[in-house]
Amino acid sequence: MEILIGLGSIIIGAGLVWIGNSLLARKSLSEDKQGHDLLIKQARIRADIIRQRAEAEHAEKKEWLEKQALHEEDLLAEAAEHIAEREKTLLPLKEHLKEKQSLLTDKKTVVNKALQQLKDAKDSQLNALEKIAKLSQTEGLAQLSENIITEEMTVQEKHYEKLLYNLSDAVEEKAKAIMNVVNQRYVGESTRDPTLIEIEFNDRDFERIVGDEHMSKIIHLQTSLGPELKLELVEKDVRVFGYDLWRRYLIKGALERMKKNRKMTLEEAIEDTKRYTEARMMKLGKKACIILGIKDFPPELMKLVGRLDYRTSFGQNIYRHSIEVAILARMFAEEIGCDPYISMVGGLLHDIGKGVDADVAGAHDVIGRDIALDFHLHPDIVHAIYAHHEAEPYRSVEAKIAQLADAISAARPGARHHESLEDYIARMQALETAALSQEGVEKAFIIQAGREIRAFVDPEKVNDEKAKSVADHIVTAVQASNAVRSGEVKIQVIREFTTNAYATDRKNKSYKLKR
Repeated sequence: MEILIGLGSIIIGAGLVWIGNSLLARKSLSEDKQGHDLLIKQARIRADIIRQRAEAEHAEKKEWLEKQALHEEDLLAEAAEHIAEREKTLLPLKEHLKEKQSLLTDKKTVVNKALQQLKDAKDSQLNALEKIAKLSQTEGLAQLSENIITEEMTVQEKHYEKLLYNLSDAVEEKAKAIMNVVNQRYVGESTRDPTLIEIEFNDRDFERIVGDEHMSKIIHLQTSLGPELKLELVEKDVRVFGYDLWRRYLIKGALERMKKNRKMTLEEAIEDTKRYTEARMMKLGKKACIILGIKDFPPELMKLVGRLDYRTSFGQNIYRHSIEVAILARMFAEEIGCDPYISMVGGLLHDIGKGVDADVAGAHDVIGRDIALDFHLHPDIVHAIYAHHEAEPYRSVEAKIAQLADAISAARPGARHHESLEDYIARMQALETAALSQEGVEKAFIIQAGREIRAFVDPEKVNDEKAKSVADHIVTAVQASNAVRSGEVKIQVIREFTTNAYATDRKNKSYKLKR
């Protein structure tokens, strides 16, 4: 625009000059033609000068404007670059601000929820206070105490369930590891005793000892010792059957002494066997103490321990079984970190009552407890003896360890007599009946030879919460049926809901033709 104005002014100025000159030319008509031409030439020269000056100014102005435009473009480019860098810097801040806003929103939601819960709790307390206000002071305090106790019990139960859930896997893995360590550390011999003793005789001894006269005495002795003892003559051998190891040993020892000493009568042989047995009991008791490293047993208690060698339980020798239980209990205690001595002695003496239960009335755990009290043993040892069949609740880890070692020793393959087929079938039926007798149980399966029960319940009658109650009731019924052998029976309640639907291929539909 300024260029146009400049050009216009130049042109107007030139026009004015030209007009002025024309007027002067008209007034000076008297001048000669040369002067006129000179003026015209001068005017043209001036016009050219003015035009050239205007063009120069125009070019200079144009160059300045172009430089100014380039400068402004550079400034704009720098500004754009600065803005881009600024945006890059602000982008993380923007994302961080967005996260902060989201976190703030979440916190606001949590706070609002907490405020609402607080308000609800406050309203609930106000309602409770309104009710309490209508009661007497004693009734109000009682109701408030009951509410506090109920709420605290609920919180503690949830905490206990969560703790059990978190610890169950870790405890199971730890228990398996301890069992593996103990099994690797201890390799024991068989603790089972045969129920048959066979005594061989030559012709002369057989006729002398097992003649009519002596055989009648042996039969009389058999009758006096007990009907559970049976003697049988097979060719020139005497076979002694029976589960009473003490009586079997008396017969065997008497016959062997008569075999060696021809002048010894049957009564003398039996008395001599009894005297030898008394000495052998003491020797076995001392041997057990030496094996286990026990140094503070009185002689009478050692003799009772040795007496266990003449007692069996389901064919298992109680003396060797007790030593095995003591060793296992000590190993478990060492792995767990409790008292090895209490566990070991509790395991050794847990069946001490079986050594005298034929002469003393009562259950062997009760007799064992009384024996331990008579010898002033440690209270934890007395408790371990009395509680190993759950006659009283367990109060110590050592007592539970003794019970566990007893169960492991009894459950070892070949340790005890297997039950007959009839007893096995009856036990399986008892377990199945215990499961099927519960409300909601549709079917039950007994697996692992009676070590596990899988009960399937009706999902419409039994919900998830009631399934736990059904399992507890099955446990009670199984324990009442006396169908549990060594170890434990696992109860598994299965609640399964199945829905069936069928899809067909539409392309392969079959249609009925209408006639």
